[in-house]
Amino acid sequence: MNYYYISAENKAEGPVSAEQLQTLLAAGTVNAGTKVAAVGANEWVPISVAVPVPMNAGMPPPINPVPAPKIQNTANGLAVTSLVFSLLAIPGALFCCCGPVFAIVGIVCGHLGLARAKKNPAGGGRGLALAGTIIGYVSVLFLMLLAGIFVALALNDPRFMDDLKLEMERIRQEQYRELD
Repeated sequence: MNYYYISAENKAEGPVSAEQLQTLLAAGTVNAGTKVAAVGANEWVPISVAVPVPMNAGMPPPINPVPAPKIQNTANGLAVTSLVFSLLAIPGALFCCCGPVFAIVGIVCGHLGLARAKKNPAGGGRGLALAGTIIGYVSVLFLMLLAGIFVALALNDPRFMDDLKLEMERIRQEQYRELD
């Protein structure tokens, strides 16, 4: 049986045989949705209804999949830890007396993070490690200054000095009793 088909220019072409339509399908000249009509018929139907169409007819050839790029883990955990602990040092000192510990952990992790970033520059984290280290040192200096202010205020308070003298006298008396 022969068919007419509608071309890409929207013109009726043909008549062509079913085998020729399949060749046109394979070449990509027509696709599975192209309208065809049998010679002598008045109804135009999709080519897939009139002629057996292979599964992939009229489809572009499959594309070879490109493997996804390997994504490296760029997080430098020591750098992040350094920054977090260094930032917690000041509030830690004011609210739970752990500030010096947090600052020291921040400084140590910062130096380790800087070493890791230097060893593997693609791994990243140099900026975070540097910030954590600097903030850790600044926190230590601030805490030392704060401790110095507390000591100076305590030493200038006459009640503190009187209490200190009484406590030292009590300790001395206990030591003498133990010796006797």
